[in-house]
Amino acid sequence: MRRVLALLGIAIALASCAPTPAVQQVSAATNKDVRAYFDKVSAHINRFRQDLVANTSRYGEGKVVVMVRVARDGRVLEVEVRQSSGRAPLDDAEVHAIWRASPLPPPPPEFVGNPVTLVMPITYMMPR
Repeated sequence: MRRVLALLGIAIALASCAPTPAVQQVSAATNKDVRAYFDKVSAHINRFRQDLVANTSRYGEGKVVVMVRVARDGRVLEVEVRQSSGRAPLDDAEVHAIWRASPLPPPPPEFVGNPVTLVMPITYMMPR
């Protein structure tokens, strides 16, 4: 059975992604550990989402859920769209941003599994 970490991320144009773990991790990691790791991952990937955030009008609004498998050294091994936003350019841009961000911060030892699986719902919204 694979262990899955989940992140609820919100990327808003002109603002950064604000992650919140969506489910409790089944491992030795505490909610604080999960939150701290997702904060690092989110901040790292955000540097590669600049085009997405700057061009929200081109990509449109939507929520894409991606699954990311991360090796213990932080290398991204797999990225898969689990739930499409309904906008292929947005989905594709998010997947490419994650690949460009590799390597991610290595998962802490408290997280079980090799690779570690992250499930990340990311919502893009136009500024109001």
